[in-house]
Amino acid sequence: MKPVRAALYRRVSTEEQAEEGLSLETQEQRDRAFCTSQGWVVVGVYTDDSTGLDTDRDGYQQMLEQKDRWDVAVAVKRDRFHRSVDNVREFIKWSKRNRKQVWSVAEGRVDTTKNAAAWLVSHMQEGLPEFESRMISERVLPSMELAKEKGLHQGRPPVGFVWVKPLKKFVPTEWAKRLAADAESYGPEEAGRLNPYTDGKLKGKRPSRSTVYKVLLNLREYELGLLVPNRGRTPTGSHSKFREAT
Repeated sequence: MKPVRAALYRRVSTEEQAEEGLSLETQEQRDRAFCTSQGWVVVGVYTDDSTGLDTDRDGYQQMLEQKDRWDVAVAVKRDRFHRSVDNVREFIKWSKRNRKQVWSVAEGRVDTTKNAAAWLVSHMQEGLPEFESRMISERVLPSMELAKEKGLHQGRPPVGFVWVKPLKKFVPTEWAKRLAADAESYGPEEAGRLNPYTDGKLKGKRPSRSTVYKVLLNLREYELGLLVPNRGRTPTGSHSKFREAT
């Protein structure tokens, strides 16, 4: 019998960095210990450092795209995957459609066969992290809006770019330029293979095809003068639609 293949998902937002038990290292340690206790083999670790209110996260999308590599997704808590009821619902549908199990160390297996009454209770529980996340957003919103008025970018820069504060503009990295040049010569998949991430938590790993496309789009918008600070930020209290992996 083939061993169960586990994909670990860990996420931490800026506001959660200092919270006990939520560091990326702690999450991975607990996930791995849980998988060992179940006899599962860890085949991948996917990481994000952003809000859980939307689904536009590189690590999360890479996990979905690489669904053929794993059988069960594991996180410390369910809210690591999502902090929005709507996105939880879509993720469960996706998991059922693709015959994937979803587990959390704290709450156990996410049941996709619940009746209507059980689903209601589950959604109420899942709504608590969303409420907490919105409260955090409301606390930091005033300072964010003030920074926007001054032309300062808030949050992470678009993939492949860095924010140069004195110039108040984004500047493409050398990595992004090489990635774009190789994509034009060899195609996006080969470009990703030739240009692994050069820094950060993903250093040494290959960018996914969707990430390569993001870099190309960002470079095009940069050339057209459309890559401006704070454009496309998730508004407080909202989230993007679930994006189906292909």
